[in-house]
Amino acid sequence: MDASASGTSLEGAYYVFASFAFIGSCLFACVPTPPPRSKSTFAALETEAVPTLARNKKIIALTSLLIGMYVGGETGYGGFLILFATSGPWQLTEAEGQYLTAVYWGSLAIGRVIAIPLSLKFKPSTQLLGDLFLCVSGVFLLIMGLVVATDSSGEGFLWAGSAVYGLGMASVFPSAFMLAESLVDLTGRVASVIMVGSATGEMLVPLVLGLITESWAPGFVVVILIVTLSFAVPSVILYLYSTSTKQVAKGEGIKEFPIFEKDAELTTINPIAQSDTIMD
Repeated sequence: MDASASGTSLEGAYYVFASFAFIGSCLFACVPTPPPRSKSTFAALETEAVPTLARNKKIIALTSLLIGMYVGGETGYGGFLILFATSGPWQLTEAEGQYLTAVYWGSLAIGRVIAIPLSLKFKPSTQLLGDLFLCVSGVFLLIMGLVVATDSSGEGFLWAGSAVYGLGMASVFPSAFMLAESLVDLTGRVASVIMVGSATGEMLVPLVLGLITESWAPGFVVVILIVTLSFAVPSVILYLYSTSTKQVAKGEGIKEFPIFEKDAELTTINPIAQSDTIMD
């Protein structure tokens, strides 16, 4: 496509984006591959304390659901927001709908920039809860906009809700991935399962969102609410998993044996030393 509907050439914009992508790929190619992380003593303690196989499967399934619904909601919101704005109660023009979509994607981009320094200050679980709070607040503003749609302030709720929702969606993906990595060993197979969940959500959620919005405009907010809750609930469960994991790491709820530190180190190396220590 060399020109838009208005006759403006788009060739220059493609070259600009391609230049930035080329520079970024060159810089990324110079980054050395990090060494594999060594398993901590906490992981060994956790292995003995809880049945990790069933637990890990639950964590992987929850993360796949979380990432899938999140990615579907992110792309679906940005793709069909203009349809909702133009066919909804406010009957915005197409140009206004495009500006509204730009506000959403702009807030998401700004949120990702802000999330970089915040990730150095806060844990992934804390940052994920903050993102969820903003997402739920954005959906609440959209619902308020539908309630007062006949009032002149209803359109303001639509703009504010889109901005807040985009800001909250900014760092859900990396925060959820880091939280899952702190709970399970993210091997290539595990990461591929999560990516399959992500791709599935990206295909299904926008499809359902578009079909419902086309036939019933307020259904856009209903679907976004359901999608938001669908990745908020797994996020809370993963947060509770991380909290219980910390308790295991601290030794809470684990039976303690009267052995010395030196003997404890021997038990992790030699099982015969473990039986001798307990007999003593």
